[in-house]
Amino acid sequence: MEFADKIRIPKLNGVTMRGPHISNTSTGTLVITGHHLIFSSRSEDVELWILNRNIDIVEKKLNTITLKCKDFRIIVFDMPYIEQATSVAASIESLIMTDEADYLHHMFSNKSNEYRSPFDVQSHVKTSC
Repeated sequence: MEFADKIRIPKLNGVTMRGPHISNTSTGTLVITGHHLIFSSRSEDVELWILNRNIDIVEKKLNTITLKCKDFRIIVFDMPYIEQATSVAASIESLIMTDEADYLHHMFSNKSNEYRSPFDVQSHVKTSC
């Protein structure tokens, strides 16, 4: 399964970001990629990149998603609609629950065995841990 299959809504406009470590609320665009969650507000000149592996807990209540990160940040996103919040929360949860070492590499590709990579991620992880 590719990362694109796990992401239900890759881009969502009209999202409000707030939290205890954020000085003021910002409204902008939330983008979900295979390795990052990106919030950008052009009008308020705010941009936040969160590595998916840094997200520890995803809490969803109605149209609000609360992310609790491993670096103790708490970030709250308010979505325009409940259905969008459900899809975004499910996408983030499926991305942070990935245990396979191949998915953690930023150049992951789900190609057939026609091309053999000179670097075997599985054997490297087993020997280094």
